Amino acid sequence: YTYSYRQAVVDGWLVDHEPPVRIVTALAEDGIHWKAGEQVPVFNTAKAQDELFTTPDELAFEVDDFNRKVITESFNRVVCSELAKRIDPSMPGKTLIFAATDAHADLVVRLLIEAFETQYGPIENDTVVKITAAADDPRQLIRRFKNERRPSVVVTVDLLTTGVDVPDIVNLVFMRRVRSRILFEQMLGRATRLRPDLYGSGEDKEVFRIYDAVDLYAALEPHT
Repeated sequence: YTYSYRQAVVDGWLVDHEPPVRIVTALAEDGIHWKAGEQVPVFNTAKAQDELFTTPDELAFEVDDFNRKVITESFNRVVCSELAKRIDPSMPGKTLIFAATDAHADLVVRLLIEAFETQYGPIENDTVVKITAAADDPRQLIRRFKNERRPSVVVTVDLLTTGVDVPDIVNLVFMRRVRSRILFEQMLGRATRLRPDLYGSGEDKEVFRIYDAVDLYAALEPHT
């Protein structure tokens, strides 16, 4: 027996989403390419520092590899700037961002704070936080995300993909690719919860929004 997400929306048990907003960048469209013999900075995790590496062959990275094998600050900065134009962290509703790695999550937190402050002026220190297994007391952070006004924007990797119920989530941001349709549905499910009177004066949460910087929605839409 199958009771689908679509049927649950029709029956009024879950919230539907608007058509995804694609955040298109030149890097994501064209990929990153290095010729043989070029020197590129590589992060040495043992030494926690960048080191120059001479490429033995041509290297090409497409959007699937972004933020997982190669982290480009320019790509992430452009995405965060666009998110800041569309999301006001002081408004009702919360935002959940899916990053590729813990290091990527740290980068997104830093760049998003900068983008918000450029767009709206100074923001509270705990407006944007990382909640991953490496965070300090992630369980407490999850409780705060669910029950308190701040943090209003959370960046995660895998910790919040399943089993977390935060009805206030109205924005999902995909900055990582996944290959599993099941995992993708679980990620979507974080924003589908009903939330009466989210905006005050009896105005309920009726839809949620998706911001897709890596074309994840389009890549997995054909697969069920």
